[in-house]
Amino acid sequence: MRIRVFAFQPFESRRGVDTVLGLRFEYDKGFVEFLKATLRAARVELRQGNLIGGWLPEQRSWFVERVAWPRVRRELERVGCTFEGPGVEDEPPRHEGHREGGRGGPPVDWSRLITRWYRELALDFHPDRGGHPEAMKAINVVTDRLRELLGVVSW
Repeated sequence: MRIRVFAFQPFESRRGVDTVLGLRFEYDKGFVEFLKATLRAARVELRQGNLIGGWLPEQRSWFVERVAWPRVRRELERVGCTFEGPGVEDEPPRHEGHREGGRGGPPVDWSRLITRWYRELALDFHPDRGGHPEAMKAINVVTDRLRELLGVVSW
């Protein structure tokens, strides 16, 4: 199976923060079931509470979170898949490798990083999503304190 791999961000709440990997291939029912099972196994292995991949009907594409891509790719290669695309399949997540200037990478965009972290926690712990109100209050306090300590302007 030949799979076209590309970076994009279909989720409005994460635009400008990071990207996921899109996968497009010729439909094959057996392969789709294999991909679904691979994504479920990766979610369990990585202990991800959130969805790490799936079908996006509006984009007519599958997506895989970058954190899960190495495991998913290994499984797909194991069954003979090949990949094509602009080389994004090996690109690390944007937050990895970012160091303070002069230490091997561009400066860290703390505002973006904190916002992403906050959103991920809010998805897991917000009371409207089954979380506990006290946990959400603690996340808000920690986020504000972290922004204060790093001198990051509030959102």
